[in-house]
Amino acid sequence: MDQEAALRTQAEIAARNERRQIILNEINKVTKCDGSDPTLVRQWIQEIQLVRGLPDNAAAIELISGSTCGAFKLELEAFLAQQPNRDAVLWEDIRTHLLQCFVSADHAEFHRGLLTKDPALICPAIEEDLRIAAKWADIWGMRFNASKTVAMYISQTTATPPPITFAGATLEYSHEPTSTVTWDSCILDSSGLSSAAQALQI
Repeated sequence: MDQEAALRTQAEIAARNERRQIILNEINKVTKCDGSDPTLVRQWIQEIQLVRGLPDNAAAIELISGSTCGAFKLELEAFLAQQPNRDAVLWEDIRTHLLQCFVSADHAEFHRGLLTKDPALICPAIEEDLRIAAKWADIWGMRFNASKTVAMYISQTTATPPPITFAGATLEYSHEPTSTVTWDSCILDSSGLSSAAQALQI
């Protein structure tokens, strides 16, 4: 019995270590957030939502907590401490609470108004989304082919908006849509395509 108990203990320790390593690997894929910038909070939320393969909800809570710092982490931990069961708190509830605390409705409305008028704000916002897309591709072992990516610009003015960079290249602007670009031509390395598509439930 002693030997069986020892083997059981070793197996439990190995399982805990493996579980912890899975969580740490996912934490390293997420940009740590301190809540100081609403834009970075939104980026953090998007990166958290890209994570797949965690064993249970408790592991998701560890990932969320491990990828935060500063006032952002303090608010998160205070919110979790108020719940009946920390490990059972849903991501949707955490996201809603943190958005309310760190991304005010006034801030969001202000930027929505600016983005409809000023290309100098639209282009950085697009770049931010493209950076998240590139990070997603890197996580799943793929690379985007920036030379096959075009930024379409629709406006009554003839002025060219600020440049947009993606995957290390500056995108060309076009006033007309193109139908010659295919998924295969935009992805240089598609080794992770099957897993990525499954993760996104495509």
